[in-house]
Amino acid sequence: MSLGAFSRTDAAAKQAALLGLLQNPQATPWATPLLYTLVVRHESDLTRWATRLGYQLVRVDQTYRLRRTPIGGDVAMPDRHSDPRRPRVLALATAAILEDSRVDSITLQEISDSVRQFIAVHQLLPYDPEARSQRRALVDGVRQLQEHGVLESRVSTEEILTAWERQGVGIGGGYLIHRDALVQLVDTRNVELALHPTAPDPTATRYQRMLRELVETQALYPGWMSEEDQTYLARQRSQLVDRVEEMTGGTVEVRADAWTLILPDDNEFARAANIAFPDTTADTWVALAMLDALIQCCEATEVPGQRRCSSRQVEDAAHTLHSRSGSQLTTALRESSTAVRQRAQYKLVEAGLLHVGEDGDWLFTPAAARYRDAELHTAAHRDTAAEPMAGLFEEDA
Repeated sequence: MSLGAFSRTDAAAKQAALLGLLQNPQATPWATPLLYTLVVRHESDLTRWATRLGYQLVRVDQTYRLRRTPIGGDVAMPDRHSDPRRPRVLALATAAILEDSRVDSITLQEISDSVRQFIAVHQLLPYDPEARSQRRALVDGVRQLQEHGVLESRVSTEEILTAWERQGVGIGGGYLIHRDALVQLVDTRNVELALHPTAPDPTATRYQRMLRELVETQALYPGWMSEEDQTYLARQRSQLVDRVEEMTGGTVEVRADAWTLILPDDNEFARAANIAFPDTTADTWVALAMLDALIQCCEATEVPGQRRCSSRQVEDAAHTLHSRSGSQLTTALRESSTAVRQRAQYKLVEAGLLHVGEDGDWLFTPAAARYRDAELHTAAHRDTAAEPMAGLFEEDA
């Protein structure tokens, strides 16, 4: 998408920039050129909106970072990244290595050698560059650093990367190191606020908490709030709706059980902010199957529309689904019933249909009751019997 798509109004450009920062909080001209240009042009208004949300828009040289300052150790946005944990660990190890590096460029093979030594010295889970799965994880971790603008590919093609990942031969590609993006990658002050939160005054932060919840998760459930917050929400309804619509370009639908933010569909940042659920993946199929199996047997809580399933019930449902459909599942889901549970949980949390308690219990939101298990049919038998799911989905990571 070009800048011309936003030329009709400054408002649309500012709204697209905010939505872009909420999805990709680090903007640089080499990794996210369109987002970076929009942020530069509308830095003043975006800074004002960030302050309204209790966030900070920080610039270091050519890198902008939207810092979501935690309130009471929490941020509104759930973790929507489905990447496995290992690439993230290797990405952070690489970032620590780059922090102490005095050179301006590095190759993938040099990163691999340094990561192996770094992990051995700090006695972390070993990294074995002779194992293809480990090399693949490192490549994925390096790509994450590229997305954040820390590394910029200079001597690399898919063929070079593939050869290194498969066989461990060659340099694997060359990268420029951008230290302004590296500095912005982690803010130790926010880490401290997340790990050692102070109890905030709920009356002083309720406005920001409500704005964050609606802007970042696109849903607000009045029934889940305290009586004081519900009263405040009713009083501030008009102002909250106006400000959310001003910042996002969306429309807030207000119902008794939920406030829902409907985002526009006229630019890539708004479209990317919408969660594609349900979609045609195996993860979504098991998520719907788990939801349908559990929601009828869940107990209603004191919160209107909320239903609770114990961790044991969830475990039993995942085991049953895994046993019944094992041969039809994708490779990743065939590993164990735990994999089924984890992937279903991720998809349902991402879609805003589920919250997970500290004890592992599943808490379904009111919207979850609108979904049911999916029936799967092949094209040739769409009007007859359901066919096995094997081969109908792309393999999920």
